[in-house]
Amino acid sequence: MFKFFKKKKNIGNFPGDLDLTAKKTRDFKTKISFIRYNNKDFQIDEDIEIDEIEEKFNGRDINWIHINNSYDYNIISKLGEKFDIHNLVVEDILNDNQRSKIEKWENYIFMVIDIITTENDKNNFFNDQLNIIFKKNLLITFNNKNINFFEPILKRIKTNVGYIRKKNISYLFYALKDFVVDNYFLVMEKINDSLECLEDELIEGTSDNYLHRVYDIKKELIQLRKGSWPLRDIINKILRGDFELIDDDIRIFYRDLYDHVIQTIDVIESFRDVISGLIDLYMSSVSNKMNKIMQFLTIIGTIFIPLTFIAGIYGMNFKFMPELEWEYGYLFAWGLMGGITFIMILIFKKKKWL
Repeated sequence: MFKFFKKKKNIGNFPGDLDLTAKKTRDFKTKISFIRYNNKDFQIDEDIEIDEIEEKFNGRDINWIHINNSYDYNIISKLGEKFDIHNLVVEDILNDNQRSKIEKWENYIFMVIDIITTENDKNNFFNDQLNIIFKKNLLITFNNKNINFFEPILKRIKTNVGYIRKKNISYLFYALKDFVVDNYFLVMEKINDSLECLEDELIEGTSDNYLHRVYDIKKELIQLRKGSWPLRDIINKILRGDFELIDDDIRIFYRDLYDHVIQTIDVIESFRDVISGLIDLYMSSVSNKMNKIMQFLTIIGTIFIPLTFIAGIYGMNFKFMPELEWEYGYLFAWGLMGGITFIMILIFKKKKWL
């Protein structure tokens, strides 16, 4: 499940101080992939070394470097030195608790965006921070989860489907964001299915651990909202033309992406209303069940009040009680109590309390 806040360990250090002791480790090593392509050809090299990048780089083609597990201080700092990346940007890459944002530097654009995806046919969600450095003819991406998130985009490059090989690197920069937003819709589809199942279970009265499951979905929506709201501002800046590296003919695609982000935000807000309604419905259902139980117990107690009264009278040990020596006194007492019970039940049924 998502963690909403992570404490920054290098408190007190100056901005841009790359404190090696504050870095995290992962069970898998850093994997560097290099993708170079043009409209006629492509080359994909996986699991290369940092020193091999310069010899593979070609300024005439589109170059994409993807680094999986960007917690490796040595690799990220060395890459920053090779491509003249500021220490503040390197620090943001090494710390995966950044808000989604886009920044314009002297000769590149730095962007942070939240990745949220799900396994096929499962409701397991993964979130990660995607860092993007966009330079002329070069795109460098960083993420920390060992998942093949960009496999569909690589497939489009291999098969030359759509605009990916026909347009310049600005389109690749757009395509990554568009793919992230598309995954938001997949996650929302899973959440919608889960909400429908919870609603059916609540109506049928077969739900187990209901509140726990509802609050799990609520956490997922919070993470989606955390990623989508800043993305709206990012796309707004791009549409205003604040970044020269993004070509005008590519900027038109961001209008469609902006619509998708707005739609995502609207759906998230709708889901939040649905969750609030489900919680209220669940609490009302629990309250109604409790009221029915209390009503039943109250009726039972009300029936036994007169019976207890009669039993209390005949349980007194006075010597000269009128019915004490009567031959049919015991049967009379049972008959009286049975008659009172029958009459009270009729009254309760007439008032629809039973």
